[in-house]
Amino acid sequence: MGVADLMRFAKVQLASLMSINGAILYSSHKTLKLGPIYLLGLNPGGNPNDHPTSTIANAIDELATREKNSYVEERWQYRCANRNKAASPLQKRIIYLLAGLGCDPKEVCASNLIFVRSVDASGCGYPSYADICWPVHEKIIEMVKPKLIIAYGNSGVSPYAYLRSISGHRTPETYQPAGHGNWQCKAFKWNRANGDDIAVVGLPHLSRYKIDKISNENEVVRWIRRYADL
Repeated sequence: MGVADLMRFAKVQLASLMSINGAILYSSHKTLKLGPIYLLGLNPGGNPNDHPTSTIANAIDELATREKNSYVEERWQYRCANRNKAASPLQKRIIYLLAGLGCDPKEVCASNLIFVRSVDASGCGYPSYADICWPVHEKIIEMVKPKLIIAYGNSGVSPYAYLRSISGHRTPETYQPAGHGNWQCKAFKWNRANGDDIAVVGLPHLSRYKIDKISNENEVVRWIRRYADL
């Protein structure tokens, strides 16, 4: 499948969401190729009123030309202050994590389980919007063929919980202390119907989980590398 095929498929699959505010890729169109990692958040954050032209329809049209990486090259508001590029805590932690896994953050294909933007998780439409968006992710996974999906957010409403659910719970979970209270990192091996095996790692949400500050930060990164055989 090429990018043009992905765009055609997305326009059909996401027809009911076309006028809604949101985003599809958080990375450049150049990451729609073979790569070791697929990074998945819950949904685009922020107030939709601050992104008036960012509709799902426009996001599909930009799939072949998008150059920016949202984590590395965008200025995000944090606590009502405009900051420099990649200066928000979430952006810094994503960059730290991917670099620790031996990847250039700009080269990692990144998206969100749900493409619809909302101020917080309660407005993201989980899981109904996830059911609509997931077939598009399947097409992206066909293009990237990742060894590892990193889902940041592993609570009951999270990309990790959704992936665990659609996997059918056929393989056991593995746990690793997150180094923050009683939080846990979670993982399972997803034996997919097409024969591919993908390691899925679920981290506590990186807007709150200070993976770059915890005492055992290197052990968490080493655990991910061992689990996914990176």
